[in-house]
Amino acid sequence: MTVINAVSLREAMQALRDHPGARLVQGGTDLMVEVNFNRAAVDDVVALRQVNELRRWHADEDMGTVRVGAGVPYAEMERAPLCDLVPALAPGCTHRRFTPDSRRGFTRRQPRHVLARR
Repeated sequence: MTVINAVSLREAMQALRDHPGARLVQGGTDLMVEVNFNRAAVDDVVALRQVNELRRWHADEDMGTVRVGAGVPYAEMERAPLCDLVPALAPGCTHRRFTPDSRRGFTRRQPRHVLARR
């Protein structure tokens, strides 16, 4: 597997042009679960973790909008001032710490009352 560590959006875009079948990865948890269980084959990966442009968020008070970059860490979404601007982000971030597979597996194996106590 070829891993290209992009440090800018320009580099990421160039990597996609050079490797059109590459998968974009911010953290990699979901993708690596799929790879480890042989449900996904990956030849090339463009790692976005170091792309600072994706780790930013911006609130436009005049428009009443908030833009959140794909690389903004969950921990930042869970605390002020971002979670104060968009309160729905904090509970969602806590839930998303599990990969889709682990959430499905956990939900299947645990009785509902056990999940409610967490």
